[in-house]
Amino acid sequence: MWTYFLQVIMLQAGFWLFYRIFLKRETFFRWNRFYLLFTSVLSVILPFIKIPVVSQYAMETIHLSPVWIGESSWEENLKLIPESGSTDLLFSIYIAGVVLSTILFFNKLRQIIQKIRRYPHMDYPGYRLVLTDENSEAYSFFHYIFMHKNLYRSPLKDTIIEHERIHIREKHGFDLLFFELMKIIFWFDPFWKLFQNEIKLIHEHIVDTALLQYKKPAEYFSSVMEETFQVSGIQFINPFFNKNQLKQRIMMQQRQTPLRRAKFKLFLFAAFLAMVTFSIQSCNKENFSLNKQNNDGIEITKKELQNIPAENIESITVTINPNKVFILTKDGKKYIYYPENDEMDLRSEIKGSLAKEKIKLENVPFREVDKAPVFPGCEGLGTQETKTCFSAKIAEFIRKHFNKEIAKNLNTNDKILVINTQFIIDENGNVTNILARSRHKPLEEETKRVLRMLPRMEPGQKDGKPVPVRYNLPIKFHIESKK
Repeated sequence: MWTYFLQVIMLQAGFWLFYRIFLKRETFFRWNRFYLLFTSVLSVILPFIKIPVVSQYAMETIHLSPVWIGESSWEENLKLIPESGSTDLLFSIYIAGVVLSTILFFNKLRQIIQKIRRYPHMDYPGYRLVLTDENSEAYSFFHYIFMHKNLYRSPLKDTIIEHERIHIREKHGFDLLFFELMKIIFWFDPFWKLFQNEIKLIHEHIVDTALLQYKKPAEYFSSVMEETFQVSGIQFINPFFNKNQLKQRIMMQQRQTPLRRAKFKLFLFAAFLAMVTFSIQSCNKENFSLNKQNNDGIEITKKELQNIPAENIESITVTINPNKVFILTKDGKKYIYYPENDEMDLRSEIKGSLAKEKIKLENVPFREVDKAPVFPGCEGLGTQETKTCFSAKIAEFIRKHFNKEIAKNLNTNDKILVINTQFIIDENGNVTNILARSRHKPLEEETKRVLRMLPRMEPGQKDGKPVPVRYNLPIKFHIESKK
């Protein structure tokens, strides 16, 4: 959840900077309103969107539960992990912020409802006018227009009502309400407030443009500046007068964005959006650190793959989801080819029967297999029970055979040592392609030794045929304090 929130903030920061640099000073106000609303929604949903073209190369594996090794009991070792408590604390703080923001929101809403019930009102086509006696205020909230009684009797009356009716007609209240609701969910995110303030200014630009079609600018803005209205601090209303925005409103009405520049900035936004989408999709790809050991190589084209001499090929490995071809030549060179989905029968792409015999299929992810591999002693169980039994048996095996003295003799002050491992149970049920990574080389070697001792298993199956399946298994070693 926290990763998602961080992605939302990063997306909003990018969209906000783009707006401030390229769009804020332009006069296509309706387009800017659409931009602020569209990018706000996009920043929330984009982290959930999976685009196959971008994410098809994401590595998929079966992740087993961590294996703990050490003199302490399993329950004691679990207490050494701080993430759970920290996560609970952060979640409690988040919920408290949501509750407080909700209370503040409904308090603002209550103030408006009280005014509607307390003060007299008059109904007109398309709006309801509420005459108040609190301060010298004038603003709209959906189809309600709130105005002080003295203002209703002043020469500004018609201008104020025309101004607020345009807000109502353009449904600006929905924009502000949307940002208020988002500020409840994302109460810690300052960009929602920035977006809301900016769109309120855009609303004023839209209204000013509409009124100046039949009013003279000097007369209109002079009427606005005749008085200063004290508007309450409610964020989802459209006030008639805002002293901080007035200068910008006057300046923007004196500008005109050329059509050519508007088209260019639309193209610029499309390019920026494509870049942001690709970046967030790339961040969503699963990245296991051990994969680099297998994936290093020179990316080649289909034609270059066909031109590799068969007699120079040491091995060819084809993976599914993601679709990749790894070629290792006898002189030690490594190549990677990314085939299309309809090219997975690559024997027709590689010249020479010698090379064709060296192709092997591996890395079938769990969701692609019909039956997962079975550890000895776990036969005859259901799907979930087999997975649970597999994890328990492999953890028991590793704790039994791992040489604990190696970790005790390491020159380290760490209380917990982590060894990330990866292996494949091939179509014969043997454990192959064992990889291990740790900050301590002796632990890597010991891990590989123990994993090579694993018994032969019942292989996974796909469409009734045995297939290799890859696993990721973290091993966490608890070191007792030295006395």
